Formats: sequence, C-alpha cells, structure tokens
Amino acid sequence: MKREWRCRAGPVAAGGQVQVAEGALQDFYRALRCYVDFTGAQSHCLHVSAQKMLDNASFTLYEFWRDEASWRRHQQSACSKAFQRILIDHLRAPETLTTVFFPASWWIMNNN
Repeated sequence: MKREWRCRAGPVAAGGQVQVAEGALQDFYRALRCYVDFTGAQSHCLHVSAQKMLDNASFTLYEFWRDEASWRRHQQSACSKAFQRILIDHLRAPETLTTVFFPASWWIMNNN
C-alpha cells in the first residue's frame, strides 16, 4: 500500500536516540560533528543539538525545523544520507526517532 504524506506547515521537532557500538565511537563522533555542523547551517533548521549520555556510547540528537517539508528535504540531502549510513554501520541497536508537529499558529504566536 502506498502512503501519501501531507506536509504540515508548522514547526517540527525530531529527536533520535542512538547507542553506538564499541570500537565505532571515533568514526561516529566525526560523522556526528559533520552532520550537526551541516544541519545547523541550513536556513530552515531552527536548532540542532547532540547530547552524550553518561555511558559515553549513547546519544540523543534533537532537530527543530521550520516545517515538515524542510525536514523531509534535509533527510534526502547527501549529508543526511551519509549520516544515516554511519548509523546503520555503527549502532548497537536501531535508532529510535520521535517527531512532534506544532501548529503553525503556535509558532507565529510564540515566536515574536
């Protein structure tokens, strides 16, 4: 069955948690720095942040985008796809991804 997605106009918050395999941390750090720098420089990215957990092998990545269409375009970029490949190759468990869509009116009211 083919699903058609209608992009929402309001801001999007996306958060992912990853557990990096032993021996892969150095490669992951390099890829993460590149990804965060590239993502943060995108005009429609409102904020990007990576947090290392206490076990030093788990990370949470947060991204805030102006709208869903911008976030989805970013996911198709070469940098994003390269980072996704690193995740596939270097994780102990699959990434968990959570998204929250905010109404456009909320963003307009609260962004003054």
